[in-house]
Amino acid sequence: MVNILRFMVLFWVLISSASASVGFKEINLTTQTQHPLNVAVWYPAKEQKKTTTIAANKLFIGSQVSLNAEPISSGQHTHPLIVLSHGYSGSWRNLSWLAYELSSLGYIVAAPTHHDPLSSNPRNNQPAQLWLRPQELSMTIDAVLADRSFSKLIDKDKIAAIGHSLGGWTILSLAGAKFDTRQFQQDCQTHSYLKACQLMNQLGLDQPEFIQPTRDERVKAVVTLDAGLTRGMTTESLQQFQLPILVIGAGNVVSNREVKLESGHMQPFLPKQTSTFVFIFDATHFSFIQTCKPLTKGLWCQNGYQRDREEIHREVTYLILGFLTKLWSNNPVQPQDKF
Repeated sequence: MVNILRFMVLFWVLISSASASVGFKEINLTTQTQHPLNVAVWYPAKEQKKTTTIAANKLFIGSQVSLNAEPISSGQHTHPLIVLSHGYSGSWRNLSWLAYELSSLGYIVAAPTHHDPLSSNPRNNQPAQLWLRPQELSMTIDAVLADRSFSKLIDKDKIAAIGHSLGGWTILSLAGAKFDTRQFQQDCQTHSYLKACQLMNQLGLDQPEFIQPTRDERVKAVVTLDAGLTRGMTTESLQQFQLPILVIGAGNVVSNREVKLESGHMQPFLPKQTSTFVFIFDATHFSFIQTCKPLTKGLWCQNGYQRDREEIHREVTYLILGFLTKLWSNNPVQPQDKF
């Protein structure tokens, strides 16, 4: 039997990539903190001859985009919106490869640089205010929906969130999961070797603001990429998790992260009918960020055993695209069809 989902994904790729290039713009938002919130937006744009490289540095390869190009508007057609949340001490550049791929396939993608102390100031010793992260994603959604370039182009019923590492914790919080600081601290007495436990002071996990509700009802689906801090999510909130969720974990252990204790920790609790778990055995925690330049070494550039990072990125893109296509297709795939 022909795999219906694969046909749908291929069809979406063909119709989306045939006429669009990738546009890019930045939005700076005023916040309650002393720093503005910098938001990057990728979107399907009309073809332009001149492009600019973004997100490149001494470690990572960037991508070619059309700065402030005119978005594609096709009659009544609207685009899904995806918000991205990067890991601790990172920026929107970490997942810019994924933003580029998804926007080239018809999505509008927005990513803020969260106000983690190390993101804005590498010498900052202040503990992170992690409860602000979900709020910053909500502010990002507000800003894109209010932007005159995009306000009429977005399908408000098709908004998803994707997060890597601490960004995975962020979107779980945005989607209704609740974090219990005492539970996490107690768990770290047993699993003290985990990277998240070693960062407890920097992450400010003893602060009472974590009890604030952060659910954004506009978000209809979530994807986590080797999420962190999952062991602090309450069992009850995971069992009552209402949104479709795709959990992707890295099976190749790097820097004291074990997939069975992070992404895998949620598998017994999340509702089986709305959750999908995929563990990529040869991916590391950092396989989900930008592709490194040739011959570049270091922790952030460590990769899987057999495949290069570009191939792992293609698999991740396919998994996400299949998940969202199945969820948002006008002709939903029947439950027995697998991908």
